Amino acid sequence: MGDIFADQLPGVNFAEQQHNNSCGLRFLSCDVILIPGGACLMDTPTTAHNSNSYQERIHQQRPGFSRSYNLLADFLLDSYLQAALMTAHELAQALDLDPATVVRFAQSLGYRGYPELQQELRERVRAQFLPGGQDAELNSPFDDTIQALNLTHLNLASSQVDALIELLANTRVILLVSDPAGQWLSGWLLNRLAACGFPARSPAAESEALAAALSLSEPGDVLLGIDLLGESPRLVRALELAKQAGLSVALIAGAASLPSAGLADISLVIYSADDPPTRLACAAAILNTLELALRQRFPERMNTACTRLAALTAQIEASD
Repeated sequence: MGDIFADQLPGVNFAEQQHNNSCGLRFLSCDVILIPGGACLMDTPTTAHNSNSYQERIHQQRPGFSRSYNLLADFLLDSYLQAALMTAHELAQALDLDPATVVRFAQSLGYRGYPELQQELRERVRAQFLPGGQDAELNSPFDDTIQALNLTHLNLASSQVDALIELLANTRVILLVSDPAGQWLSGWLLNRLAACGFPARSPAAESEALAAALSLSEPGDVLLGIDLLGESPRLVRALELAKQAGLSVALIAGAASLPSAGLADISLVIYSADDPPTRLACAAAILNTLELALRQRFPERMNTACTRLAALTAQIEASD
């Protein structure tokens, strides 16, 4: 359900009306949500008979929850993105509960039924993740960064991440290249891949160094590029030559419109980040997630690499 939600959310068409919560902050409620493909989810406006958010209500009443209610509470607190598009029946099926339990749970929190609770979930998603969903006067640079991270996360398909992991796991060597803005990320990733047991090297950005690295590559090797600003024709040309040589090309792209994004077999794209520092933060988050995924998928490989690195480090330090 999460993948469907991530794919459809950017195209959601909201019929909007403003209302105030207990803190006086403006949010947007939705009477009709039209989802690409023709699906239509109807809602009734939330009645402000209880000004507490669903999170506050859950925390206040949680000591008396049954096992079923605790399952529902955990899901709504941790996975509200999925819950926002799930009917009571779908939510019950996901948690192996009776649909009537979902309805009773919503009513126990003070809602008239699950649709009213779901409406609040959708309002939270609308306010947090869609551009313009929050009052512009409330935004700070930190808010802008968080929104860019959230939108990047929502638009990253898990299938792309999985495909990149498989690509890195089964290649002879990984070449890391980047534009000037991503150089330090490339160096960081080189060290992390080595610590996880993956053969990687990062040639210098000069034309001669890139040419030398490509000349030693073989079909099936992987070139992983980082292009944050789209201001490096040399990087674009390296991607083109890598594809011509039979390398698999993956890219962390600062925007989907960058020329380099169209060259990659796999592109992990940063969304809604116009300024370089925000793109850098989003790229760092993507690479950190990639490293964590590799560690989880290949723990034995990582342990072997760590043991070797520790042994070699001790031998080098013994000469001091």
